[in-house]
Amino acid sequence: MAAQFGSVFALLSLLLAGLGVYGLVSWWVTQRTAEFGIRLALGAGAGNVLGLVLRNCLRLAGIGIVTGLAASFWIARLISAFLYGIHAWDPIAFIVSPLILLAVAVLAALQPALHAIGINAADALRSE
Repeated sequence: MAAQFGSVFALLSLLLAGLGVYGLVSWWVTQRTAEFGIRLALGAGAGNVLGLVLRNCLRLAGIGIVTGLAASFWIARLISAFLYGIHAWDPIAFIVSPLILLAVAVLAALQPALHAIGINAADALRSE
């Protein structure tokens, strides 16, 4: 039963992390609408704008993952006495968890990135 509660809370935290990334990237795209309009008006392709948004998201997700892994290694050392049946340095958990978080970050950033591509350059420039 404790494992089921742990799984439910892990899924809820993954959902919350995805919503946070979505909100942050969506806000960032909204704030930079004029810049994307200028870029598109000057001939930047949709791939360039998509890459810009996704690179920014991956940079933030990478910083969070590295910080989280460092904290996880430290906390795993502290709670190793309480873990029965598994090792504190479980390599599968330390490899799969960041990959899942990275995939969630990319999926959360995809909709705002696609919105950035669809910005009409003339409307974005008129909005300022």
